[in-house]
Amino acid sequence: MIVLINRIFVSVMQLSIAGSVSCSIFLLAERLLFRNMTARFTVKLYFWILLSFVLPFFYILEVYDGSNILFVQGNGMIDIERNSMADTFFTIMKHTLVIDMLQGLWLIGMFLYLYCIFKRFMKLKSVLKRNRFSIENTIWQETLCRICQKENRKTIVLFAATKLPQPCIMGIRKHTIYIPAILLNQCTEKEIELILYHEVTHSKRKDMLLKIVIHTLNCINWFNPLFYYIKNSLYEWTELACDEEMTTAFSTEQKREYVNTTLHLFAEDMIQNSQWNVSSFGESEADKLNRRVKAVMEKKSNYKWGYKLLAIGCLAVAFGTGTKVAKAADTTVNDLFSKQTEIAYIGEYTFYKEGELDLLDSYNDYMEFDDIQLQNDIENGTANQFLFTTEENVTYRLITPEEVIDITKNDTNVSPKHVHTYKDGNVSKHTKYSDGSCKTTIYAAKYCTGCDYVIKGDVLNEQTNKPCPH
Repeated sequence: MIVLINRIFVSVMQLSIAGSVSCSIFLLAERLLFRNMTARFTVKLYFWILLSFVLPFFYILEVYDGSNILFVQGNGMIDIERNSMADTFFTIMKHTLVIDMLQGLWLIGMFLYLYCIFKRFMKLKSVLKRNRFSIENTIWQETLCRICQKENRKTIVLFAATKLPQPCIMGIRKHTIYIPAILLNQCTEKEIELILYHEVTHSKRKDMLLKIVIHTLNCINWFNPLFYYIKNSLYEWTELACDEEMTTAFSTEQKREYVNTTLHLFAEDMIQNSQWNVSSFGESEADKLNRRVKAVMEKKSNYKWGYKLLAIGCLAVAFGTGTKVAKAADTTVNDLFSKQTEIAYIGEYTFYKEGELDLLDSYNDYMEFDDIQLQNDIENGTANQFLFTTEENVTYRLITPEEVIDITKNDTNVSPKHVHTYKDGNVSKHTKYSDGSCKTTIYAAKYCTGCDYVIKGDVLNEQTNKPCPH
């Protein structure tokens, strides 16, 4: 479980790099392209750029070059000089609780974010439940029923509530619209229709579900300021998209009526000066209000396919660049945050690159040795038979001047009834360890040419390699 959490943490760090790069490129093109885009299309682009923080496209490249196996198995090595600044830094990172503290902080931040969002929602829900009251048999309810029937929507529950500065809609499956009590007797019939139409449009577009998805993604990336910027921009574009979808068929006069209604709600919001910041019809910031008014009154064509293709191309470039940068940073990220990578000091380990494995052929070469002591042990009956035990990740070879033979227990532990005829040889024992290293031991040996009975002598050579090149 600890290893799994660490691997998730490393992936989140790498995803944060990919998302930040993609987001930065996306924002550079925002002002140039999006003023010619519809708000509904822009919402889709923003949502996809948010997904760059959670979709690991760089993993495809890691699978292609095989580096994903190296990172998962934990065979990574950090090649540094002893007593250098890098040695000090990585010793602190790897041999203290720094990585545990960082991933613990990430987990705590994630749960705190979810807790705060949930607590805020429950507090709002509790306040609304205590202060709401039914407004059936009123013009508000009649207008809502007429709009739902026109839009082919299921009946939406309607309440009025005190201590609420602006209309809002809540719920995922069963939607409920809340109207500030102060507005009940202040709005004209046309304003009532526009306010409710806007909230029904939010229901139709499933904007509440979108907000939940965004909060879920945000909890994973709570530490990344770019994610917050994109999230807040997406909330604003969601309002603009709702306005746009609602007013597409409006005449200029109807749009003016809608703008006046928006200004009315803005004025009431300023008067209430509420603590709530509900994403709904009214907005509390004047600059956002100005953008909404301008967007409603502007006429944008929904058929500018050239701009749409250019925007999609920009999105693809942003995704591709973010993926490429994240892949280029995979080794660095794993060196910094993975608990499975180890420090390897230059000169103390043997590293093999592709094409250099032919250097290992020397371990298959027969090594001469002084066999007087071994011969005396055989003649005196004190020589030890080499027992080749069956162990996981352990292999044996019999090396003679003429050939190299892979040997197993069944080949060597049988002693036929005959006089042994011995010749000089070596036995190599190769052991591979779970950390990716290996140890090769070469023994002096005598072997019988008739039955492959092997007598073990002294150790002639021993070599440790990390990672194992065999």
